[in-house]
Amino acid sequence: MNVSSRYRSACLYVGSAVAATFAIAAPVQAAAFSSVSGNFQIDFLSSPLEIGTFTDTDSNAVSGGGLIEVSGDADADFEVLSTGGVLEASVFSSAEGSDGAFFGFSESLALSDGLFSFEADETFSFTFSGSLELNTEIDDAEQESAFASGEFGLFLLNESDPNAEQEFLQIFTFLETLGSEEEPLIASQGNFDITSLDITQALGGLEEFTRIDFAGTYSQTFDSPTDIRLLEASLFSAVDVVADATEVPDPGVLWGVISVCGYGLLRRLRKLMA
Repeated sequence: MNVSSRYRSACLYVGSAVAATFAIAAPVQAAAFSSVSGNFQIDFLSSPLEIGTFTDTDSNAVSGGGLIEVSGDADADFEVLSTGGVLEASVFSSAEGSDGAFFGFSESLALSDGLFSFEADETFSFTFSGSLELNTEIDDAEQESAFASGEFGLFLLNESDPNAEQEFLQIFTFLETLGSEEEPLIASQGNFDITSLDITQALGGLEEFTRIDFAGTYSQTFDSPTDIRLLEASLFSAVDVVADATEVPDPGVLWGVISVCGYGLLRRLRKLMA
């Protein structure tokens, strides 16, 4: 089984398990909405020798008399130029239900990779920028819940020196309405420099919002001939909405979705590629 099919199977399994957790009761008047959109662009000053892109979307919807609509989209484009390269990606996931009992889940993934080669005293450098925007809204906290998560990640692998420090950048955030709120996770290791970071949030209540705009640079000069693989440039989004279940989903169930299909995506995919 290849990387994409293994990833797809894992997320489909969790989506099915979550759907099965909630027994759909008799229809009531209810409405819930969740959406995630994300994009990024990377401008390389060196041309890659190899490139690759992969996109995937999955969704699941169950109606117990209500109306439920889920959608997802993912795009990735890696253009090689004579003086460098441009990598662009975007994802979108949404779920919306009304007028009764329903469950909806959607996720989108965009992945890219590339191989770069450098001589001694040459420099690998690039700039990056992007955004993640999350929205959740419900009408009745006793009957409904809405969840959204988004993640951006970069991982660089030095193929010429297995002992070299692994370098990564990860930005992750989520909304759970109503539920616990967490600050966005922003982690990096190596030569990444975040030069601009703007976080806007409206939390608490039945309608919540988070937007993260970020930009930065990466630069490293090599002492000897070096091959650097951009193992992953990833963008991920996931949402779900539930109404009139016998039990409103608790944080443990929703965190199960995150752990398999959102948070830690970079580490999981590296294991699958090994």
